[in-house]
Amino acid sequence: MPALSPSMSQGNIAKWRKKEGDKIEVGDILCEIETDKATLEFESLEEGFLAKILVAEGSKDVPVGQSIAITVEEAEDIQKVPSSVAGESGEKVDKFSMQDTKVQVKETSSTNINVENLPHLVLEMPALSPTMNQGNTVKWRKKEGEKIEVGDVIWEIETDKATLEFESFEEG
Repeated sequence: MPALSPSMSQGNIAKWRKKEGDKIEVGDILCEIETDKATLEFESLEEGFLAKILVAEGSKDVPVGQSIAITVEEAEDIQKVPSSVAGESGEKVDKFSMQDTKVQVKETSSTNINVENLPHLVLEMPALSPTMNQGNTVKWRKKEGEKIEVGDVIWEIETDKATLEFESFEEG
């Protein structure tokens, strides 16, 4: 469950807009999430495929940081996702390994980074609202090499409307 505002601690899955097996592109709406203040669209930050929905449509009071879905980069990786992955019970999915998948980054700023075959995700500027198309890094709250837990604030991002904290969805 993403933190869609600095004060959000839980949310409800109002509606899934994608189903398991669907191809997803950056900016695609994955689901609608109700907070105590509004219903917001949760956009995909990466392209790939929606492999498994872990929290069903209509689920209430899902804590921020709980895994709600698993995405994979390649369609053939969908079959590698175990059918009994935890999610609705509140258990984390941190034992699930996608070390067979490939992560590729073509360019970040002016530096070329080759992270092919690394067993982790690459952070990209998230879309923190449906209208956000760019943001500014205000402050990094974690340093390189520092351990990150689910829910840890990684960095502060300034949009045209607010400064928000970006929380980690995974540990590492």
